Amino acid sequence: MLKTTAALALAAGIAFPALAATDTNAWVGQMLGTTQGEITTVLEERGIEIVAFEIEDDEIEVSILQDGQELELEIDPQSGLVTEAEIEDDDD
Repeated sequence: MLKTTAALALAAGIAFPALAATDTNAWVGQMLGTTQGEITTVLEERGIEIVAFEIEDDEIEVSILQDGQELELEIDPQSGLVTEAEIEDDDD
């Protein structure tokens, strides 16, 4: 039923974000590290391309490419855990 609904929606030009291949929730809670070097090493070992890296006062933001989509990961600088992940919106 879901395949039929998705096929009909795609044929009609309707997008379903919930059906996207990239699951941003899978990143939340992942341990990536607390330094740029640690984070870069972990992501490169997973075959993930880093697009941008920014360290701010209370968080580390890393933009990556996964499954053809750009994601922004927010990492706690104290624990090294991903606290938030979202698909990057081109309108930003």
